[in-house]
Amino acid sequence: MKIISMFFVWIVFVSFLTPQTKQQMTQQATSQLNAMSADQIDAKIREYGMTRSEAAQKARELGISLEDFIQNRSAVSNENQSVLSADVTTSDSTQNGKIFTNGKKRKKLEKIAGFYGRTGIDSTIQPFGYEIFQYPALTFQPSMNVATSPSYLLGIGDEIILTVWGETKLLVQQTINKDGNIVISDVGPIGAVGSTVQQLKDRLLRRMTAVYSSLKNGSSDATSFIDVSIGKVKTSQVFVLGEVEQPGGYSISSLSSIMQALYVAGGPTIRGSLREIQVRRDGKIFRTIDLYEYILKGDNSKDVHLQDGDIVFVKPVSNRVAIIGTLFRPGIYELKSKETLQDLLQLSGGLVFDSYTERIHIERIIPFNKRTENQKNIQDIDLQFSSIDQLLKSPFDLQDGDIVTIRNINKEFQNRVSIFGNVRKPGVYEQTKNLTVRDLIINADSLDGVTFPKGLIYRMLSNKKRQVLSFDPNQALVNVKTHNIDLFNEDSVIVYPDSVFNGVHTVTISGAVKYPGTYVRSENLSVADLIIIAGGLNERASTKNIEISHIDTSSINSFSITEKIEIPQEYWKQSSEEQHRLRDFDFVFIPNKAEYGAIKTVVISGMVKYPGYYSVQHINERLSDIIRRAGGVKEGAYLEAGEYYRVSKNTGRVPLDMKNAVENPDSPDNLLVSGGDSIYIGQKDDIVFVRGEVYVPSPVIYKKGASLEYYIAQAGGFTEEANEDGAVAFLPNGRKWESNFFIFADPDIMPGSTVLVPKKVEKPDTTFPYIRDIVTVLASLATMTVAVVSITR
Repeated sequence: MKIISMFFVWIVFVSFLTPQTKQQMTQQATSQLNAMSADQIDAKIREYGMTRSEAAQKARELGISLEDFIQNRSAVSNENQSVLSADVTTSDSTQNGKIFTNGKKRKKLEKIAGFYGRTGIDSTIQPFGYEIFQYPALTFQPSMNVATSPSYLLGIGDEIILTVWGETKLLVQQTINKDGNIVISDVGPIGAVGSTVQQLKDRLLRRMTAVYSSLKNGSSDATSFIDVSIGKVKTSQVFVLGEVEQPGGYSISSLSSIMQALYVAGGPTIRGSLREIQVRRDGKIFRTIDLYEYILKGDNSKDVHLQDGDIVFVKPVSNRVAIIGTLFRPGIYELKSKETLQDLLQLSGGLVFDSYTERIHIERIIPFNKRTENQKNIQDIDLQFSSIDQLLKSPFDLQDGDIVTIRNINKEFQNRVSIFGNVRKPGVYEQTKNLTVRDLIINADSLDGVTFPKGLIYRMLSNKKRQVLSFDPNQALVNVKTHNIDLFNEDSVIVYPDSVFNGVHTVTISGAVKYPGTYVRSENLSVADLIIIAGGLNERASTKNIEISHIDTSSINSFSITEKIEIPQEYWKQSSEEQHRLRDFDFVFIPNKAEYGAIKTVVISGMVKYPGYYSVQHINERLSDIIRRAGGVKEGAYLEAGEYYRVSKNTGRVPLDMKNAVENPDSPDNLLVSGGDSIYIGQKDDIVFVRGEVYVPSPVIYKKGASLEYYIAQAGGFTEEANEDGAVAFLPNGRKWESNFFIFADPDIMPGSTVLVPKKVEKPDTTFPYIRDIVTVLASLATMTVAVVSITR
């Protein structure tokens, strides 16, 4: 990745490259770009502080189309992601060229020809509005649980529900027949087609009053009442044609609107207009709707219910413009005729807080009728604006294919100064009128302790270089004019603690104090002062033989000079003349009293009467004494397998005969105990453990007087890798078992012992190489001898 890491730096210096060098770098960068994903390329662009359009322009100077790489890598990444996530229910999957998200079919948006591959256009810049049709025909059926519109015209197939209550009770459910009527007994057929629900109710009231007098034509003294509603609605046959995903005829509910019909047909294609969708009725244009009004404002006032035979027609889009950069909603928008830059800004949601408003750049494809007047095909236009209002109300006419770029501000600060170092509140501050170094230090809550008498001001010059000015912070605080310097925008003030240059001198105290450690040495610091700083002496501390070590600079081979002092028990009451003053880097050691020592403990466990921790009473206490203090061993204790461990110096297990130590206190096995020792006495275990290079490493039942070979045989015998001569047994007390050739029988391998068979270690045979080397040397000597003899003749 080294080449691509430097690619975005090298492209700045393209003009200085030789043709050969430029060609080599282009080949290397191309190879590395092919190995990167689109996200990695974008991350590298951001790392070098460039926009994608700036990087693309630099890349073109090397003959590289950066946008092509990003688009191609994005496509590969999307394909790979589809494969990787095919089994994940919450991600996209692809089947027969269609995209499914969470099990729902989603339409894949196509790229708009003429935009992609141009400056600033990438996969994030999408044609606006089409995404709402990515999940068609699943959830956009009209609801049957809402009141019918008062303007709804009844037609053949609609179900009418007639209810009469009061003195007269009647319920009639009828579907309007092919003649356009509903038929009520004793009343006859009544025309319904083309009427609203209210008109039908009025007609029924008049006709039925002649049969049911209690209705009284709806007068105030009526004793029966009538209600009319719609049950099931008719189905309308409509056509959705033009630039839609699935043009054709559809049978939909008569309550369906234009938007619902579009969803059923999959929505407009990427080539279809969203701004001028026509509804044609009876051969004429009945209604034209603008989906941008629906999407951007939620205005569905022009979305009417469709009637049988209506045609919803989506025209091809005629005029598209892209707007990119620092704004609320970058994208590719469709513009109506006479719509201007002002309208485009409104469609895109407008500017954001860091948009640059003084200049707008437009990249324009030269129109067909003007290409003969130009040598190239693309024209760049810069529009200047004196105020944001002038930009937002701009009447500039845009043309099909224009790319409008809104850049961001330059991120330069207007009135900022900063202060760092030895102040209480370092950071960034407002540069107010006539602000000085003294003012800034006071704003930062003043200096923090002893300050070095020289600070620095880094000043930004007009050419962006830095100038350094020096001052004394302490002099500035007392308003000495030569040091209390006026500050300007982007000045950065640094003050240093005195310790940075003069260092902090310390002394160290250790031994019998509560908080031993290293402390700053103040002037006239005494030993008594240092003891108080370290929390005072502890109860074991001795005030005699206190040792003070001073650095010895008299000789290169001498490190320190020590002196012994004594201080009173109430050392804090010493007079100034009696106190011992300390020097820089002195080391003070406070010893413990001779009669004080740390309590040492030994732990004993296993088959003793009172296992637990026992303190060591004196320096001559031995193993048998601890066992005795623990109440002695219990019945069934196996002293021969007793284990003794020592932690000091990482000793570990000490092999000894614990039975001999108990029975013969004067024997060498009766060790002197030490703090941290542990003793374990177990029960007798009538097995012998066989481990290592045997076929069945396992415990073997103990047999009195059995030999080493017996136990190995019981474990399956030696493996091929076994070192038979190296087989050894370790007794339960950790000592090595030794056979005795001077008595009739070997000593018994005790219960709890371990037999270990090591692995054979084969040494490489160096005989042949050694002989070969000797033969080679002798042959060389013979050749030399023959040569010498020949010469001497």
